[in-house]
Amino acid sequence: MGLDVDQLHGFVLGRPIKQAEDYGQAARAYAELVASAPDQRLWDEALRQQIYLGEQNFIDRVQQRMEGKRARTNEVPASQRSKPMTLSDWMGQCSNRAEALQMAHERSAITMAALAKELGLTAERVSQLIKQARMDGGESTESIQRS
Repeated sequence: MGLDVDQLHGFVLGRPIKQAEDYGQAARAYAELVASAPDQRLWDEALRQQIYLGEQNFIDRVQQRMEGKRARTNEVPASQRSKPMTLSDWMGQCSNRAEALQMAHERSAITMAALAKELGLTAERVSQLIKQARMDGGESTESIQRS
């Protein structure tokens, strides 16, 4: 499964690629699109499991298609191979909210911004709670195993 560059460039242009100059035009159009949303925090809020941009149903579909391939390779980091536990999952396993936030952030690679949004907190408060959990029992990240 690879990136279909012609389709991507065509999508940006709104029409199929016809000639070599279209690639440059697509690149400029993409740059303008990115520049038009300077406050968009794409990498902090939208990137999931270090590599996915998309909603959870998209990630689930991709992971399902890759299931057999992932099981046979050591080249893909564990955080990208398995479906991560959600914050709700961690809340059910951990002894307190701070510890659950720490585990969700460190083990499931959920951004602090995403955790904050889910709980109605600020990212700064989530950061403080994670720091508190580390100070209260840093060994907790080692003691809880994923089920």
